Amino acid sequence: MGSVNVTVNSNYYNIINISLCTGDSVLAGGAYQLASGTFYDSLSSMTGCDSVTETVLTVSSQITVNLPLSVCYGDSALINGNYELANGTFYDTATSILGCDSITITNFTVDSLITNSITASICQGDSMMLDGSYQTVAGSYVDTLLSANGCDSILTTTLNVSPVFTNNLTASICQGDSMMLGGAYQTTAGDYVDTLSTTLGCDSIVTTTLTVNPVVTNSVTASICQGDSMMLDGAYQTTAGSYVDTLSTTLGCDSILTTTLTVNEVNYLADTITVCYGDSSFIAGAYRTNSGSLY
Repeated sequence: MGSVNVTVNSNYYNIINISLCTGDSVLAGGAYQLASGTFYDSLSSMTGCDSVTETVLTVSSQITVNLPLSVCYGDSALINGNYELANGTFYDTATSILGCDSITITNFTVDSLITNSITASICQGDSMMLDGSYQTVAGSYVDTLLSANGCDSILTTTLNVSPVFTNNLTASICQGDSMMLGGAYQTTAGDYVDTLSTTLGCDSIVTTTLTVNPVVTNSVTASICQGDSMMLDGAYQTTAGSYVDTLSTTLGCDSILTTTLTVNEVNYLADTITVCYGDSSFIAGAYRTNSGSLY
């Protein structure tokens, strides 16, 4: 009897680890694979036995970074090797530590320059803080401020300077009267200053030179005969006494005239005239032929 040598060949089992980037593929499990997973392929070895290949596929994700970036008007930013001045979206592709693409998307925004113009008014002698210092002269002044987003805000202020008005007046009063000047009632001559307000809200300075005209007083005497009268103190007076009349001077003030009136008595003289019957005598403005008393 002869002998038979039997050889048992081993099956081959092979494990392969493969890493891919998103968008790439590999042939495994009989097809091109795009997603992570474990795939098996059964082949035939040269000895005719099964050869099984286990493919462990890992697909690494693409890294995408959205980067917002803003600058102020007039500034620039270095993006992808260039200094950019205008709004835009810029893409930069790099390689991650896994060897895959890393895409940075930069959303670039240039903030607008904020400008504003206003007008302001001050009174002569006042000042306003503009352009870094206190201004007293009319003109246009520019201030660079900081907006809420940290950029420049240009404010142009047109400054108007309203004048302070000064005026000199003269006024007169009569002795004993008063005039409101310098914040009080004045009775004596002098210069008094009042500070008023114009329609623009500025000072209007009025200097008033006050003159006090005297009251003229005068005393006179007068006499009338008994039975006569004189207009004094607003009425016809027939009795002796002192009477006061208030007149007006050429300056419009009182002129006080005190008149001391004297009434002189009338003296009567008696005279007797005798004429013959049939004659006449000229008495009291007429020719008299009858007896009687005449005054």
